[in-house]
Amino acid sequence: MWLTNETISDSYIFRNVSDSATVTFELTKDSNKVYYIGEDKSATGESDGKFSLEFNVNKRNVQITPVDVEVEYGNDFVSAGVTYGGDGFAEGEQDNFQFKCETVLGENVGDTSEIIATLQSGDESNYNFEYNKGTAIRVARVLKMTFNNRDKVYGDDTLAIGEDNYVITEGSIVGEDDPGLAYVLTKDGETYTDVANLAAGTYTIGATATNTNYTIVVENSGEFTVNPKAVDVTLTSATANYDKGAHPVTATINGLIAGDEGVTATVQYLKDGQPITGEPVYAGIYTAQVTGFSTRNYSVKSFTDDATVTIDKVDVTVTVLPGKTAYGTGGIVPVEEGAYFTSDNEMFNGDDLDPYYIYDDGSADVAERFPGVYA
Repeated sequence: MWLTNETISDSYIFRNVSDSATVTFELTKDSNKVYYIGEDKSATGESDGKFSLEFNVNKRNVQITPVDVEVEYGNDFVSAGVTYGGDGFAEGEQDNFQFKCETVLGENVGDTSEIIATLQSGDESNYNFEYNKGTAIRVARVLKMTFNNRDKVYGDDTLAIGEDNYVITEGSIVGEDDPGLAYVLTKDGETYTDVANLAAGTYTIGATATNTNYTIVVENSGEFTVNPKAVDVTLTSATANYDKGAHPVTATINGLIAGDEGVTATVQYLKDGQPITGEPVYAGIYTAQVTGFSTRNYSVKSFTDDATVTIDKVDVTVTVLPGKTAYGTGGIVPVEEGAYFTSDNEMFNGDDLDPYYIYDDGSADVAERFPGVYA
């Protein structure tokens, strides 16, 4: 009688109950092989009277799956190898097999195709191979770029990106392709693509490709500077009589870009060489100079440097009304409350005046005067 065998690697051990004899033998990889213990009579198919055993060695089932691959536009398909599943290979045998992966992939970004694996080398007699399919996909070609600094004047034509405006640090343009490079500029967290209508200022350079077969990665951003447009300003002098109103010069800006008709010049006025606040109001002669504009898109090229504002004084006839005071008190007040004088100019009557009475000797102190009538 024989006990159930124990498996140790590829060796099987059988024990005899009667004498505990142990017999060990090695399996081969051949299937349906007859093994004998004792004298080998396999050639005649006879047993030596002890026993014989027959084994069936099954093939291993191995799944072969190509690794999915992304293929950049313009590049050929290159296999990333395969993965193994199922029973796998017997120990030490995986390196004996080579598999070839092939596909036919379109040239446009987004195209996909199946990757097919086939056995290229290796003895498959002891294996059943099950082949799965992988996927190849065409992706955009990456161009890493460094951009040079550029500048233009506000209102000038849009600047195209030429080959002398950048350096490709990684990747390459395929053949005679035009990636369709276009600026994408940023300033203070805002993004701008309409370079023609940029306001004056300094922007950080970025870029994109209108050709979808390319993706742009900016490694070093240059600066794109839009300089103000220098313009001439014609100042026309003004003359007026004092009327409490402001009297500015007329400023005409020459060379404004279409659509900027609302831009105004900033004019600084000076009297006796000293700047004043605002526009001229009071009598005197003022000079004018242009210091800027209502937008940063323009700078002063020149302006009329002899323009003036002249405000003439107004002749007013004033009649002083009677005043009164009490002996021993200070100050004179009008006989009619608040009525110090009358004039022939109503504007003057409403001006900011601080009228008071004085004596003919120039004194306003009436505290020590005796009662009487004084001029």
